[in-house]
Amino acid sequence: MNPQVAILTNASDYAGPPVAAALAARGLVVLCHGEDFTDAAARAAYEDAHPGRTASAAGGPEELVADAVERYGRVDVAVSNDFGDMKAGGFVDRTPEDLRDLLEVFTVHPARLALAVAPVMRVQGSGRIVFVTSGAPLGASSGMAFYGAARAGAHALVRSLARELGPDGIAVNAVAPFFLDSNYLPRGMDDPSVAQQVRARVPMRRLGRPDEVGALIGFLASGEIDFMSGQVIAFSGGGV
Repeated sequence: MNPQVAILTNASDYAGPPVAAALAARGLVVLCHGEDFTDAAARAAYEDAHPGRTASAAGGPEELVADAVERYGRVDVAVSNDFGDMKAGGFVDRTPEDLRDLLEVFTVHPARLALAVAPVMRVQGSGRIVFVTSGAPLGASSGMAFYGAARAGAHALVRSLARELGPDGIAVNAVAPFFLDSNYLPRGMDDPSVAQQVRARVPMRRLGRPDEVGALIGFLASGEIDFMSGQVIAFSGGGV
């Protein structure tokens, strides 16, 4: 039996590294997207550092899905691991263009991946789609109105897509990290006092470990709990 195939966006950032590792550990073929993977040298360096994973030259979600279908003939798991500038700051200091930029990254991008992969999964009669989002829209934080709104858009997509794609055997979920130990932490975390303040906001008084979020998303991708769909799972140490 051929191994199942997973595609992952932004494999080198945010939750990407532990998710790629967890999927590979479960025996999936992992085709990875990266912002710099259009460069052959960057792809080669990634594959040398991560044996068993394949770097795609795809520039966007549609090309990533097409690459997977061309190489393997199917896509069983699609993980949209989206990150970017939060454009944090006072609401009155923001502009409509700020909101449009955030929506493009955090709502439109995962929607593009789902739009591209859903027809493939429909033909297969099965599939799992996971959005890696944020705990920001699950609570309320000053200076994060537009960021939270954009992430909330992805959460709304998850709930609607679970209903629409469920009859085709496709499960759709989101994992919403809150202070995951990654390259997507608040500025100044190298300052011990700032790091202490951040940890104090989490009831467990620590950051989420990369291996923990990888294990969670790996479980969602495993096919062992496909009846679970339409959920936004807070990965927050009790913070949201």
